[in-house]
Amino acid sequence: RAAGTQVGPFGPVPPTGRVVSYSGATFLRFDASGRIADVWSVNELFQVLQQLGVEMIPPPGFSGSVA
Repeated sequence: RAAGTQVGPFGPVPPTGRVVSYSGATFLRFDASGRIADVWSVNELFQVLQQLGVEMIPPPGFSGSVA
C-alpha cells in the first residue's frame, strides 16, 4: 500500500491537494552480480483516479461484460 497527497499534476488531473492511497506490487529481477536487471510494477491507479474525483465514462458501445 502507498499513500500520498496530490500536489502536482497526475496525467491530465491538475493538483487537488487530496490524500489518496492505493495498492500495488513491484517485482525485481537481479542479475548474477546482484544488480537490479528488471522491474515490473502493477498498481491500482484506477483507485487513485476515483479518489481524485475523476469521472470515468465508458466508451460508446461498452457493455461492461467480459466474454
